[in-house]
Amino acid sequence: MPRYRKDYVLYPRRMKNGTSVWYYRTYDEYGQRTTGRSTGQINKTLAERYCNDLLKRGELIPVKETLFRNYAADWWLWDRCLYIRGRLARSKAGKPAISKNYAKEMRSVLQQYILPYFENHKLANISPHLIEKWMFGLLDKGLSPKRVNNILSCMRVMLGEAHRVGLIKGNPFRAVRPLADNSRERGVFTIDEVRKLFNRENIGPVWGGHLLYRVINELAAVSGMRQGEILAIRDGDLHDGYINVAHSWNPQFGLGPTKTRQIRDVPVPIRVIDDMQLFIGTGGFVFSFNNGRTPATGSRVTNWLYRALKNIDISEEERRQRNLTFHSWRHFFNSVMRARQIPAPILQRVTGHTTTQMLERYTHFDLADFVEIAKIQEQMFEH
Repeated sequence: MPRYRKDYVLYPRRMKNGTSVWYYRTYDEYGQRTTGRSTGQINKTLAERYCNDLLKRGELIPVKETLFRNYAADWWLWDRCLYIRGRLARSKAGKPAISKNYAKEMRSVLQQYILPYFENHKLANISPHLIEKWMFGLLDKGLSPKRVNNILSCMRVMLGEAHRVGLIKGNPFRAVRPLADNSRERGVFTIDEVRKLFNRENIGPVWGGHLLYRVINELAAVSGMRQGEILAIRDGDLHDGYINVAHSWNPQFGLGPTKTRQIRDVPVPIRVIDDMQLFIGTGGFVFSFNNGRTPATGSRVTNWLYRALKNIDISEEERRQRNLTFHSWRHFFNSVMRARQIPAPILQRVTGHTTTQMLERYTHFDLADFVEIAKIQEQMFEH
């Protein structure tokens, strides 16, 4: 049988005055034997009671004074971070709980904003007060509240994990509140602007004859799909009246899961399916300039949208003022559908905004549920 290892070992140590004081040794969180620590007791029974009290309070094993920079060394590095490995190991097959792109962004945040402030602090000494001083320092440097909150989320995960695995006794972030987000709302296109952009007679004057860029934007307008999801569409994802959205395209990491890691069906009107026919048939990515091997470049798709807006008399100044971007198509689609009173569960299923609770209640939809959405999609282009 394996030998049982006690929580601690007591031993007497003779002091200079001739008195024997009981000390104890144990093992730290890394399994290494610790140096002896005094119980302050000259009686073994009292020394045992002292150690048992420490054990009950979770204070018997001393926590090493880890510097934050040492703790952060491997954080967010895809092949070395234990947190990432744990999240992936606990993910469902085909639905990774974390993406390489997210990890890369968090590593950049760590190096640019967190390490310069906290690297020489002891992990156990990071307090809510220290975090708030750092937080307001970021605001003073001109970062927006939304950006600061995103940076805070990185630190929140790291300290939450330090607490979970026992490196710190408490999570200081429990006392830190996020900042109010006063960022500008994303602009929304009007129906008239949409009709001008996608009138078939305007392919030349508005889009310079670039059908591919026009169709990508047209699909975004009628489906609310994210740009990465549209670029990830392959021939096999197209069906009669709908698209199966299972992936998103990232120019650095390639094909990956959708932002919410959920697979969904999105209805698409016949008009748009017809417009897509020119690009279907390679067996690869639909919106491609190299026979389906890789998708078109997202930045060029967005730039052509901006050029098209200029061509329907929306100046760059107006576009910036209204905060119109490619992502505005999601807001446009959602606003139109809500105005026509499409039930929230069905709309959430189409846009991919579904919460965990909604997923539990509405896991499968019949295409008949999308009939009303299809009608509204067709009406977007009616003159």
